[in-house]
Amino acid sequence: DGFKVAFVSDLHYPSLFGKKRLRQLTKKLQSLNVELLLLGGDYVTDNDCIDELFSSLSSVKTSYGCYAVLGNHERKNYKEIIAAAHRNGITMLVDSAVYIKRDTDSISIVGIKNSFDCSCNVHVDDGIYTLLLCHTPDYAECYPYADIVFSGHTHGGQVSLFGLYTPVKNTQYGKRFLRGMNRTTSG
Repeated sequence: DGFKVAFVSDLHYPSLFGKKRLRQLTKKLQSLNVELLLLGGDYVTDNDCIDELFSSLSSVKTSYGCYAVLGNHERKNYKEIIAAAHRNGITMLVDSAVYIKRDTDSISIVGIKNSFDCSCNVHVDDGIYTLLLCHTPDYAECYPYADIVFSGHTHGGQVSLFGLYTPVKNTQYGKRFLRGMNRTTSG
């Protein structure tokens, strides 16, 4: 319904996504006038850069805020990541949900901490449009309340040859949820 949502995941800053690209990304996000910014985990390769990354991403002005989840690369430094997100005005969703109200409609955003076991005890009110934010697409069909799922982790296939053969996928769904918009069979 014209609600602009941007999703960013797997930056692995600064090793895979450097300072120049980060400036370009924040400039592009700002130009899109997004109303909601979602972050899907695997933020940094060096803890010393997390505030720099989150400060840059939080500079993107949105009407409804910025929400984030942890990725598999945050297993050891998750406390530092959560603290840095908080310092920069980013809401980290750790097996929790928030509700945002837009005009007369409400939207719930559910954030999953554990990206790999497909267990989630976060329930939302019936009839509320629900965005599921999780690091891996493995929740795409096992979380029954989601109307739309935002996930990263696959990098469009860790290795892909000519877009035809993808030997490393890191998801139980094979090539099905590697990139782009896909429909689930349950929804």
